[in-house]
Amino acid sequence: MVDDIKNRPLDEIRAAYKKYLNTQNLSQNTVMTSSTDAFCIWRKKGQEAFWQIVLSDNFEVLGKSTLLELLVQQSSGNAEANLSGYMAHLRRFRRFLKTSGIEFSESKQDSSPAVSAVVNSQDPFILQESPYKFDVDKNGLLALTSGNVDRINFIIENDSNYRSDMDPENKESTYNYIRNHPYTRDYEVILGIVERIDIQNSTHQASSGVKQGDNRGREITAQFICDLPDFYERLKNEDAGLVNQIAGAIHGRYTFSFASKYCTYLSRYLLETDGYSIYDKILREILPYYAWVYIGENHMARKQSKIEKEFGQRNRGDYLGYRNLIDRIRREVECRMGYAITRYVCCGKSCPAGSGRAEEK
Repeated sequence: MVDDIKNRPLDEIRAAYKKYLNTQNLSQNTVMTSSTDAFCIWRKKGQEAFWQIVLSDNFEVLGKSTLLELLVQQSSGNAEANLSGYMAHLRRFRRFLKTSGIEFSESKQDSSPAVSAVVNSQDPFILQESPYKFDVDKNGLLALTSGNVDRINFIIENDSNYRSDMDPENKESTYNYIRNHPYTRDYEVILGIVERIDIQNSTHQASSGVKQGDNRGREITAQFICDLPDFYERLKNEDAGLVNQIAGAIHGRYTFSFASKYCTYLSRYLLETDGYSIYDKILREILPYYAWVYIGENHMARKQSKIEKEFGQRNRGDYLGYRNLIDRIRREVECRMGYAITRYVCCGKSCPAGSGRAEEK
């Protein structure tokens, strides 16, 4: 039986494995995550390496060492902390191989009804030869293809507002301002970063929410960040709690969008890591569709407010849940399309590549 499975393509194996997972009393989140993460080694190192490790008598040692190497390469966060999850999914796949009566569908399409109803790995995207037209799915919405990522990056890099912020010669750009003040704890400098991010993104952080005309919000936010212990260490560790805390810096307000952008900019510009994703109105409106299409979260597609209700200020912030949703979409795109998109690009953004991490002071 195993020899037969080994000779099948990934999409057939994955569909059969997902069918198995749905019989194991697992949550849909676990089913979707495991049906993607169990094949991390296959996607990164190839089919042969995957089977050598999965079927090895030395599985635990080989699996852990290989996954840790891959996680260190692809993540700026704590690879050790993520290792246990990936190993759990790989062990679950080994248990699947030992079951009898594994069924493979004649169709090679993904077995998730919600996804199959919209678009899946076998559905042809409308790919454009012209660099000026976007690839779309069969519903006419932007597909998450490598071509579209290139087009979006080109547009952003040639937009005068973004280009000015990324210009190495522009000493007042957000990028240079952050890079020129690495790991600062100085209130005035942090206030300068808060002001630049707020103005660039129109996040209205100036309002303190106390009374009309009281515009000390940026100052309050800067002082709050100054007082946060181990801020940069937590940023390096991709601590989602930082976003939730900064969002509540101003009494009576919850500025989730600004907080996500502050951590994203610091992560990208200072550390050159991909630890955070931006939260804003555009993502709030489009994510339910992509959650439906790529990972079968059809309950979100019914109302766009689902994103705001589950992760945004209506729930006083669940940034970890929000980022996990984006990561699940990213993993599914990588599994289907064969390329990885960053958390930052997944939010339709781009940023300059620095010459190296700034040194901590």
